[in-house]
Amino acid sequence: MKCLFSIGDSVDENINPVTGNVQLSYNDIVLKGKNGLDFILTRYYSQSQANIVSNLVEDRGGYLAEERNFITFNDRTYNIGAGWAFDLPSLEINGYPTLHYGRRGTFIPEGYVMAIDRYVFESYKLDDVVLSVDWDRNMFNNGQDNSAYYLSEPNGNIYYFNTEGRLIGKVDRYGNAIKFYHTQLTNEFNTPYWVLSKIIDSCNREIRFYYQYSSNKISIQVNDGQNTNTIQYNLAQVINETSERFGNYMPQSEIVLKSVVDMENNITTYEYKYESIRASMIESNINNAEKKHLC
Repeated sequence: MKCLFSIGDSVDENINPVTGNVQLSYNDIVLKGKNGLDFILTRYYSQSQANIVSNLVEDRGGYLAEERNFITFNDRTYNIGAGWAFDLPSLEINGYPTLHYGRRGTFIPEGYVMAIDRYVFESYKLDDVVLSVDWDRNMFNNGQDNSAYYLSEPNGNIYYFNTEGRLIGKVDRYGNAIKFYHTQLTNEFNTPYWVLSKIIDSCNREIRFYYQYSSNKISIQVNDGQNTNTIQYNLAQVINETSERFGNYMPQSEIVLKSVVDMENNITTYEYKYESIRASMIESNINNAEKKHLC
């Protein structure tokens, strides 16, 4: 079967009528795969996730305390700019694994039911999201990691994750596979995090990610076996984009996506409005809440 390659240039805009959340989606790469197992790299922006800082609540010996967290889940999973992420599933391991399901949202387990061998989620009772444990850790291996969890979809596709919740594979009902690989980076707080380094699609084409934060850019190279095409994400440090600060402080590592240069050298630029709001998960009086910044 011939595996086709095409430029991804579609954009989709969605506004949630209930929450008012604005979501923009772009298909940066479209690779036609074997037996319909295509690979599409969708990059999306969610206004509700465009936090420069998030609030964390901790139990400190019987009382709840709230603190700022400059490293959001998207920062330590993709780090392509505040509010932006790839439409791929991943797990956040902290007790039960929280499922971050890309544009579909976040699913929080309330327990694991051995009788049906799956997690059950809070406020979600449909059967189209089935997350289970690979007890023997031998269902999938991408050459570097074994699977520890797997997510089954109604169409027969299965996503596999390692023990730390990183996506390592996607397999269809015919056994065709897409493999995902990650590399470890360190931020200015000396905190390690993992980002995508390589994807091998079902036709063995490679997508490689190159992170050049010192130059404010990320390059993605796609090799279709004959040619190499490049997408470039141009970044900017938030500290240079706004005078808003946390007190007098803004981390150097906080970034926004300023523009994207696609494979045909078309440029899409983005502008952001920076706002400070008071937000708290435990304070009943909003005036006592600390400020958080959105873009």
